[in-house]
Amino acid sequence: MRLPTLALACDCGVCADRTGRVYGNTPIPPDVTVPFAIDDLDRGPTHDPVFKTALAWLHQQPACRS
Repeated sequence: MRLPTLALACDCGVCADRTGRVYGNTPIPPDVTVPFAIDDLDRGPTHDPVFKTALAWLHQQPACRS
């Protein structure tokens, strides 16, 4: 006779943004929403509006300036 197997997995986590604000069980909202088309992603990062927006944001950050 074989007994049933019981498995219990607990996973807890907290989402926090770069400022330390905790969002509990909800996604972190973006600072900037960038519209894009799926075709933009296929053309590489130089044509990707999300990549270009992120790169521009990084260049504005004091820690990233050289």
